[in-house]
Amino acid sequence: MEATTTSAEPAPPPQAASAAVVSAVFGSGDLLREILLRLDIPTHLVRAAAVSKRWLRHASDPAFQRRFRARHPPRLLGFYVSTSTYPRVRFLTVPHEFFIKPIRKGYF
Repeated sequence: MEATTTSAEPAPPPQAASAAVVSAVFGSGDLLREILLRLDIPTHLVRAAAVSKRWLRHASDPAFQRRFRARHPPRLLGFYVSTSTYPRVRFLTVPHEFFIKPIRKGYF
C-alpha cells in the first residue's frame, strides 16, 4: 500500500512570473530610493552605491542626498588620541551602538 500525502503548501510560481515580480520591484526607482534612504550609516550608502551604475545614480542625486542628510544628521565617527604611553597619534572609531542606546533612552 502506498501512502499518499497531501501538502497544504501552494505550488511555487512559474519562473517567468517570479522574474517579472522581481524586476518590477527592483526596477522601481522610487522603491530603490526609499530603501537607500533607510540605510542608517553613510558608509552603508557608499557600499550600496557601488552595486551598479543605476544605484550610484540614485544615491548621488542631489535631491536624494538632501533627504538622506535630513533623515541622518552627521555624527561623530571617532577621534584622534595621543597618550604618554602611546605617543603616536591614532584614530579610534566610535561604535554605532555607543550613541544609539543613550539617544533612545533620552540620556543626552
